[in-house]
Amino acid sequence: MNDLLEQIQAYKTQEVQNIRRDFDEALLKAAAFSVGGEFRSLELDIRNAASFPLLVELKSILFPAMVELEDFQPLRAVKALLEAGLEGGVIIASDSYFLGGDPSWINLIKHSTPLAVIQRDFFIDPAQFYQGKAIGADGYLIHAGITGAERLPGLLEAASEMGLEVYLELDRPELAETIDPATLTGLVVNLPADPAELTGDAISAFQRATEGIKLRLARCLPRNAADVQRLAALNFQGIILNDDFWQQPSFVEHFKTVREWCEAVFRKQ
Repeated sequence: MNDLLEQIQAYKTQEVQNIRRDFDEALLKAAAFSVGGEFRSLELDIRNAASFPLLVELKSILFPAMVELEDFQPLRAVKALLEAGLEGGVIIASDSYFLGGDPSWINLIKHSTPLAVIQRDFFIDPAQFYQGKAIGADGYLIHAGITGAERLPGLLEAASEMGLEVYLELDRPELAETIDPATLTGLVVNLPADPAELTGDAISAFQRATEGIKLRLARCLPRNAADVQRLAALNFQGIILNDDFWQQPSFVEHFKTVREWCEAVFRKQ
């Protein structure tokens, strides 16, 4: 993973240098704020959901396994999932090299569905946020492990200044020790394949490190209703289905199954 992390950081550093070489930062920022369009709040959708929210991430390369999904068509996948009960929002990968996403997917999904769209990329520089806002993102999903603890506070502050929602993905609680909760909309916690492996001590560590962040989402693939029940008991407010979801024999049928568990375990009045 360390070699892959170095590759990502080198690739994104070059990408940002190209952006800054071709565009003046002040003009790029001004252009991002001048772009109109409807803002959709994933946070409100999650808080107002009738049952335990279930989200997906659109990409054609599963990371970090680097497994490519053949003939992945994001709009077709989303429309099938909407028919299966998908609500609220969707995570969209804009990185093409490591995640197999595309920035154009943001506008495609935004204009073709009622969903909020959260941009997933390997963010290392504010210039990436300007681009995301300009192409219609409703928020950003930032991975703390890629960004690094040293630059994370400044990057989160820059993201929060865009007026969009900001979500932080964590693998380890110590990565959150330097952040200001006021810069975040919500937290995404990567969970082990077996949620039972997530001990009370581990959850307590995450909660201490992220005190003040009210919205917490779990990235995992529940195996049964008991897994969903455990997540609700741990005060998670929703689920982002992990990459294993896209490798199911029928991701649509699997989505329906997990959604039934969510409705059975946790339905708001």
